[in-house]
Amino acid sequence: MNSFLTVGITHDAAAIGGLERVAAAAADKDALRERALAAGCAEVMVLSTCSRIELHAVLDLPAYADAASRKASWAVADRLIGLLLGDCREPVGRATVVRGEDAVRHLFRTAAGLGSRIVGEVEVQAQLRAAARAAIARQGDAHRLRRVVTAALTAARETSRAHPGLLRRGLLVERAVSGALVGHPDAQSVDAVVVGAGTMGRQVLEALPAARGRAALLSRRSSANGGGPPVHPLGELPQRLSDADVLFVATSAGRRLLSAELVRGVMQDRPGRSLTIVDLSLPRNVDPAVAAVPGVRLLNLDDLGDRGSGATPDGRAVEAATATAEAAADAYCAEMRSRRAGPLIASLRTGVEDTCLEQLRRATRGMGLPEETLLRMAAAVAGAVAHAPTVLARQAAAEDDEAALALLRAAFRLDGRDRPDVWSVA
Repeated sequence: MNSFLTVGITHDAAAIGGLERVAAAAADKDALRERALAAGCAEVMVLSTCSRIELHAVLDLPAYADAASRKASWAVADRLIGLLLGDCREPVGRATVVRGEDAVRHLFRTAAGLGSRIVGEVEVQAQLRAAARAAIARQGDAHRLRRVVTAALTAARETSRAHPGLLRRGLLVERAVSGALVGHPDAQSVDAVVVGAGTMGRQVLEALPAARGRAALLSRRSSANGGGPPVHPLGELPQRLSDADVLFVATSAGRRLLSAELVRGVMQDRPGRSLTIVDLSLPRNVDPAVAAVPGVRLLNLDDLGDRGSGATPDGRAVEAATATAEAAADAYCAEMRSRRAGPLIASLRTGVEDTCLEQLRRATRGMGLPEETLLRMAAAVAGAVAHAPTVLARQAAAEDDEAALALLRAAFRLDGRDRPDVWSVA
């Protein structure tokens, strides 16, 4: 399990300004994945959300940890940090680097929503699933990463069922809508504009009390009503803003769509009326300078998160959910460690079977028994003899008990070929 490595920048260690600079550097995910392979990864995926930009990787290292493998993985981590930062000239925050089983636990917690801006928000699961599908490998497919992501998502669903009051979808949208409606006692009368017809934009529209007639959905691509709300062209934004009380912006444009100059002009034409703007995008779609325009209240992702909003999650509930997620991660790691015993068990079984066959040939010399019969007898005896040490080998591998594995090798005169060194780190 020491071959897993995660390097990233998260909302815990970087303000939104730093996080969006990293997001901009990592925007070309195809190129980033290819560069990560060249930096020494055997498999890699990019996870980019409003809370984190992370590279999750698998390195070709020995199955057992030693000083050399640790040194190699930290060297790759340094290269990956450089890839994430790109040409960023300004400080972006502290990079997170976790390896081995800690990287697996980190992924399980992330999948359960325990590392989100709002603890318990599980929208990350869809993004994690997409990241795993897009993962690449130096050879073949990214089977090790996809396997651990599948296990993390399965565990996340079980964790959500065990802690339904804490972990669920839509928490960010709920907070965004409630935050935007502060100061509007009659929510039904609020005129709202939502920019972005993607998943989050539509979720915002559905969550708005006024969505039935006083909310407009805008996008770069307009469309007629095909069973959902009509989508109006983005060019209508200045006109729509003249009557809006709240504006939500949630697109993947990766650039500023709303300038301070535009908002200032709109506000001059509507004296005495305030406007709340909620920017749900990363990189931000709204120029931060908009916050200085008189009459405008601007909220971004930092403001909506637990820290920015002053919300305090139930500590005991978070602790219990974290314990559930980490227990699932530990069980997965133990299962993966037990598979390390596979080559040892194969060598052990082959040795026992060869010994049984040799003894049977001696004992039945001159009896004319067919070789096929002797092979079947040897396999049956070897299976019975090797059962107990096979169980012991799996248990020792799961517990990382190298001493017990060494005793098994010595007892069955194995030559250590079950411990191949794999070094292909660039």
